[in-house]
Amino acid sequence: MRPLTILFAVVGIMISTQAMAWGENKLGVKFNAPSAKKDTYFRDKDHKIEGKYSEKFVLRHGQCGAADGYSDCKMDRGRVERQGNEYHGSEHWYRFSLFIDDTWPTDRLYPTMIIQSKIKYVRPPIWGFQLEYGNLTLIFHQLGQECKIASHSELLNKWTEIVFYANFGDKPSELFDNPRQKAAIWINGKRIKANCGYSNIGLVTHKKDWKRHGSAIRYGIYSHYVSRDLARLNPDVQLSAQGWTDKDGGGKGSDIRSRTNDPWSIDWPVKYPTKTLWWDNMTHKKSKENIWNMDMSE
Repeated sequence: MRPLTILFAVVGIMISTQAMAWGENKLGVKFNAPSAKKDTYFRDKDHKIEGKYSEKFVLRHGQCGAADGYSDCKMDRGRVERQGNEYHGSEHWYRFSLFIDDTWPTDRLYPTMIIQSKIKYVRPPIWGFQLEYGNLTLIFHQLGQECKIASHSELLNKWTEIVFYANFGDKPSELFDNPRQKAAIWINGKRIKANCGYSNIGLVTHKKDWKRHGSAIRYGIYSHYVSRDLARLNPDVQLSAQGWTDKDGGGKGSDIRSRTNDPWSIDWPVKYPTKTLWWDNMTHKKSKENIWNMDMSE
């Protein structure tokens, strides 16, 4: 009989797992509908932490998709994302490992959402991890809060394990002394002090939709407002001075303005850089308890 907990080291990172492997990342059960699906998703049997494979995502210049009357291609975006099942309930624990190699572009912002929690029919995510200049940022979109979590150099060329706790509901968590604290994050087993994720009302403001639909994870590579960086890479390309405003973007002012909604129809001399990312060791559970016995000290 296998012991309940096995500890082992992979590329210098201590990983803990339950009595059985987490089912080859079955967190993602399907593609998010607008994903570009051709030559963007692979099962990598050589570069992995556990099980038979990791999930490798690659997104190149111009790769975008459309579904149900919506098109990333006409919304200044491109993505390949896997999507999990919907979960109801307030308190959630997430565990995943990611690998970023030295091909990830860092010379410009290149905002890239890599994992997010979404409510069906609601545009702003509840939370999301985003890479900016290669640095990892945690964003609570519905609260309008964000904070830097890790630098590019801390993530580069190694597996990084992240554990994340989030309380979507109004009631305070029993895990924290501060009743306003709704989230906590650990990187490679160490609690990270994050000055975001505090609220009197929980992390969700779209409560009616959340109570009806729950929330679901999406992970992969999601590039948005790509024309901003493409215009900076190609200053000689003539674009409308007025630009484009994403009126349903869920933000305000410059947050939802870019150079064009249709960037992939333009013949840019300098192309948008290719992004590559690996995922492994992923799970999502609901619990009010500290289920993985994480160190709560900051």
